[in-house]
Amino acid sequence: MERYKMIAADGTPYDSDTPGTLGGHRSSRIYGRLNCPSALRAIVAGGYVKHRVFFADEATAAAAGYRPCARCLPEPARRNTITLSVTVAT
Repeated sequence: MERYKMIAADGTPYDSDTPGTLGGHRSSRIYGRLNCPSALRAIVAGGYVKHRVFFADEATAAAAGYRPCARCLPEPARRNTITLSVTVAT
């Protein structure tokens, strides 16, 4: 059986029998769809793959400290920006 390396809500890696539904970039702390045009372009350009991480869902990615990709998840990214703006302003 194939095992998949995932990132838990606390940021620790673990092995899973089920592949992740979202991918992320460890350095930029951004997550998005596995078929995100920006991520796919970066993978083709090289260098991105060694920083690639995977998540079971959006809640797990957010809890691990990652923010949504504005390209493939524009609505969650917009909500995240508004939340950050309100938090900083208060």
